Amino acid sequence: KRARQRETMVSEDESLGGNDGDDGSTIGSMEGIIHDLLRKRNALETDPFVLIYRSHENLSQTCDRFRSKCAMLSEENVLLRHRINYAGGSSASLENDNGEEGMMMGIDNNIDGGDQVMKNRVAALESEVETARELSRLKDHTIDLEVKLIETTIDRDEVKTEAISMLSRLKEAETNSAMNLKQCLSFKEQVVIEQDCAMELRKQNENLVERLVTEKSAMVEQMNEMNDTVENLTRELEILRGLLKQAEERNADCSGGTRADVTDSSLNESGRLDNRRGSGPFVRNLILPSAPKHTINNAHSAAITAVRYDSSGSSNLLATCSNDGWIKTWDSSLGTCRSTIRANDQQPAPITALDFFGEIIAAASSDKSCRLYNVRTERLLHRLIGHGRHLTAVRLANSGRRHCFTASADRSIFVWDVDRSVHTKTSALRHASAAHCLGTSPADGTLASGHGDGGVRFWDVRAGERAADVPGLHASTNGGVRGVSYDPTNGTRLVTLGGDNLACLFDMRMCAVVCQFGNPDFRTGAAGAATGEGGVSFSMDGRYVLAGSRSGDLFVWDVMGGDVMLGIGDDSSEKKVVTKTAKRLQGAHGRADVGAVDWGRKQVASGDRNGTLVLWA
Repeated sequence: KRARQRETMVSEDESLGGNDGDDGSTIGSMEGIIHDLLRKRNALETDPFVLIYRSHENLSQTCDRFRSKCAMLSEENVLLRHRINYAGGSSASLENDNGEEGMMMGIDNNIDGGDQVMKNRVAALESEVETARELSRLKDHTIDLEVKLIETTIDRDEVKTEAISMLSRLKEAETNSAMNLKQCLSFKEQVVIEQDCAMELRKQNENLVERLVTEKSAMVEQMNEMNDTVENLTRELEILRGLLKQAEERNADCSGGTRADVTDSSLNESGRLDNRRGSGPFVRNLILPSAPKHTINNAHSAAITAVRYDSSGSSNLLATCSNDGWIKTWDSSLGTCRSTIRANDQQPAPITALDFFGEIIAAASSDKSCRLYNVRTERLLHRLIGHGRHLTAVRLANSGRRHCFTASADRSIFVWDVDRSVHTKTSALRHASAAHCLGTSPADGTLASGHGDGGVRFWDVRAGERAADVPGLHASTNGGVRGVSYDPTNGTRLVTLGGDNLACLFDMRMCAVVCQFGNPDFRTGAAGAATGEGGVSFSMDGRYVLAGSRSGDLFVWDVMGGDVMLGIGDDSSEKKVVTKTAKRLQGAHGRADVGAVDWGRKQVASGDRNGTLVLWA
């Protein structure tokens, strides 16, 4: 039993010895690792870690002493074990078992005390290593702070440099600002001087304008006096020519024939000369047109509302207007467009009526105004404003002074004096029914107006009063009177066109309808398609009446025919309706509504709602 106990103790001692060796090797390896790490760190950063290096040296010395002491303790442990083994093999030395066991327990206590000392030293070594690591971290943090401090110092120097440069720039800017302020003050002084000069120049300009206006007014007065003198001389010359031609006509036997000699001027009963139409060479042997000479498709992009030859006879021009807002002049011989005028550039409005005399074109528009243009220069002369609704008719007159008549849907007719550079409204003629068309007498300048109630009114322009009223000339249910046209050779006769598909020949001396013209195929154009003389016209010799039909045809009636004379002097209230036409022009307009016609010196012009213009010859 004792031998078995000894073997167990020996095996335990050996195991303790082996463990001590493992602990020593572990401590040695850890010291080597720490030494290598410190050596590498010191090799990388020698100067900042002098203190760490010295502590490492002290720690290395302590580790060496600890290692030597551990070796000595291991040797003592081996000697003790040998002694114990040797004592166990000797029977004589084992007499006192209790003493041996006490000695063994003392040895174990010494060993345990040595282990405890070694553990305490290892713990102290580990705390020193941890302290060294913490010191290393603090050193690293201190180095980082020093680096940041250096960078901050560099940034501060740069900021100081930039602040110095900015201060220098600020001084330069202040200097420049002072110089600019001085320049600005000098510029202001120059501007004040220039303004004073401009004021003086403006005053001089105003004085010059006043002088120019005064001189121009004086020149205008002189020109007006000269024009009046020329007109008086021209009137006297035309009177003499008229007397001479009347003498020639009295000597010529031309009554009852199919041809007529029409002078370009005639003398009325009161001795006033008519130069409204035909101031050029007079028309002899007028021949009825039979076929279209020129067909101009798309002459306008909308319905043609009026066509008008030059009433003065001084040119072969033809003027047309349309709902597209354009005015065009045409060469009636060639059928080509000579000029184009837009009535309103900003907002084109339909043109409802037109008149053409000499170089002047008057255009009535749906924008409540009438414009007068110079055909040669295509410039706007006057814009007549004053009506409350759209205009329906316009007419130019030439009776010593130039007048313009405008009719509107507001039931008023205005008389305008446009002979001067500034136009004026001389009078306003009013009636309960709106006027659709206007016509001026070639004899005494009497103004005739056709109204929506079917009646015709005659106006004394000079007195601004109504001279006569002929109500119920046409039925009022279909638009009343659509067109009025005076006989160019007889200022006491006129023809009217109504919405009842009839044309009436009216004699002002008799104040009665001489006869009526119609045809089963004739239909007056749609309401509003024609204004003024747009729907009906007299021939230049006063023998024929022309009217456009809704069927696209043109109807011509012979005023001098025997059937017409049957109605003259008849006491019966029912007048003769002439249905026989002298000529029917058809085919050129197709089935388009023909609402605008005019009879020129040698041609007939017609326009339809499709914008087609046809010149017949």
